[in-house]
Amino acid sequence: MPYLEVRVTPDDWLIAPLLTGLEKQVALAAPEKAASYLGHFQQLGLLAPRGADARFERRYAELEALYGPQYPTLPGPEKSLRFERGCLERTPYGALFMQACCTPPERRP
Repeated sequence: MPYLEVRVTPDDWLIAPLLTGLEKQVALAAPEKAASYLGHFQQLGLLAPRGADARFERRYAELEALYGPQYPTLPGPEKSLRFERGCLERTPYGALFMQACCTPPERRP
């Protein structure tokens, strides 16, 4: 799953982690917490962050168009915003967890 993070340079402050657009694609009870949900899945070892993936170039451009207007430029030449690209992958443990939790009982081995 491709994602963006918004950082302030040159200090590399993270101001918006794990922007995936998930809240626009899936009906969530609290869409503003989508990044928090994904962060918790990472902490549980279900997902792992990876670097940018060239397979998702089009999706990265879509995410930048979606989130870019929400983050105005900063005053002064010494600080600026940048979008850092990354990808979340399901871990082997995450795959087992999803198989155990998402498979209906009648289809389990």
